[in-house]
Amino acid sequence: MKAWLSNQFQQSPTLYAVWLAYKSRSTREQALMFVAALAIMFMLLFYVVWLPASEAKQQAVQRLEDANRQYQLLSMNAEQLVRNSRQSKGLQDRSAEALRNVASQAAGQAKLSADRVSVDGDSRLQLWGSNVPFSAVSAWLGILAKQQVIIHAFQLERVSPGKVNIRFTLD
Repeated sequence: MKAWLSNQFQQSPTLYAVWLAYKSRSTREQALMFVAALAIMFMLLFYVVWLPASEAKQQAVQRLEDANRQYQLLSMNAEQLVRNSRQSKGLQDRSAEALRNVASQAAGQAKLSADRVSVDGDSRLQLWGSNVPFSAVSAWLGILAKQQVIIHAFQLERVSPGKVNIRFTLD
């Protein structure tokens, strides 16, 4: 194996020329070149591996802290949210066709188009949207709240900055 590696090294014109240039230097110059090569290798290791990994870790820790803060806020206000949802008697129970009309009018006002709409039972309407601007979804939810529409289920998935996939079940 050693003989094969040595043979390959000697047959490579570039590597062998570099090796001969290194060997032709004085011992002091060889030591300096070795230290410089080590320094360059450590710098590359730091800037290519260590620094990006530590920045990614810091970002992950920040996202975790933000999520924990939001969870704490939600858990502190959960009792009040439940109490408010029980007290809101102004919501209206509509048929699926009435929900379709209200949802399509609200979507038109918010400049939102659903990819798919289907009726679920007598009084539920399911809506799907892909790659929708979040600002349009927010406006649409505000319009639905003014129309006193009950949202039975809600799924939101971030696709890209400012764009989301949505799935609603209105009741």
